[in-house]
Amino acid sequence: ISMEALASFEQESLGDQQIQSMLAAYTGWIEKNANYIKSSALDNDLKKTAEEHIENCKQTLSRIETGYALICSDENVKRSFQLANKAMLKQQKHAPKSIREVSFDDNGHPVVNAPFQKNNNAQGIWRPFQIGFLLMCIQGAIDN
Repeated sequence: ISMEALASFEQESLGDQQIQSMLAAYTGWIEKNANYIKSSALDNDLKKTAEEHIENCKQTLSRIETGYALICSDENVKRSFQLANKAMLKQQKHAPKSIREVSFDDNGHPVVNAPFQKNNNAQGIWRPFQIGFLLMCIQGAIDN
């Protein structure tokens, strides 16, 4: 999902279409797996756990949809969302391109402070779980 498209988010824009596609795909995935669980021959404990996971997914979807509704209905929320996407896109464009060397602490343990190898094809692109997380946190940010 394009950070650039979301940086200028408006209803019925490319960014809006991308979010709606993500929501539809996640909804479909939940329904497909819920149907599989219902029709499967899992033992009762496994089936109960699987059903709990599906309920958690439905709650997550509801929170994502709430965040989406807020960026569509509240100008301040939409502007904040646009600026967050613009900031992330700028950071990716201006971040150092090289991978830093591994460093070690006094005990010889590696210090994890270097970035993972960069995927140049993914610059300016949110993975669905990333934008989903951002959207699901909007209501909580407003409430606090």
